[in-house]
Order: sequence, then C-alpha cells, then structure tokens
Amino acid sequence: MPTKRKPFMQILAEARKQQGYQQNELAKTVGIGPVQYNGLEKGKHYPSRKVLALLCAHLELNYFETAKLVREEKVKAYKAQVAADYFLTDSLYQRLVTSDKVVNGVIRDM
Repeated sequence: MPTKRKPFMQILAEARKQQGYQQNELAKTVGIGPVQYNGLEKGKHYPSRKVLALLCAHLELNYFETAKLVREEKVKAYKAQVAADYFLTDSLYQRLVTSDKVVNGVIRDM
C-alpha cells in the first residue's frame, strides 16, 4: 500500500520548526506578512511560485517536489469546489423545479 504524503501545510510547519524559525520571522524573510504566512500553515491558501521558491530555499526543501505537491493539492481543492458548486446548483435547480412556487417554468412570488 502506498504511503500517504504529508500535506503541504504540515511539511511547511515541520520544516520551519526544524530550521528554528518563528512564523513571523520566516514570513518577514520571504517578504510576506505574518497573517499570510499563518494562512499557509493552516492550509487556507497556497504561496505564489516566488514565495514558494524562497520558502524552499530557506527551509532546505526540494523546490520541484514541493511545487508538485502544491500543484496537486490546488487541483484537488479546485475539483472539490467545482463538485460542491455543481451539487449546490443541481440541488437548487431540483428544488426549484419541484417547488409548488414554480408553475409552467415561471417562479411565483417567493
């Protein structure tokens, strides 16, 4: 069975601690704000390529492997969002179509 890879946010946090950086110190070093950096470690967003390259350099991470991981996570998140949007849209459509407020394709006062 293949081993599950750690998510980017976990790799980032572990590498930062291993190199002895505080979050705000590393954020300043790579030119981003501490709130933005904290969002990276919490998985709220992903870094730009420039910031990723700087993080990798300072944390001694392989840029190409890390960039591939980030790209895969972004694609996975995008697909999940598209699926959620489709489900929501389809669900709303089905509710409208079956609603007693829709008569012959026209929505009455809601």
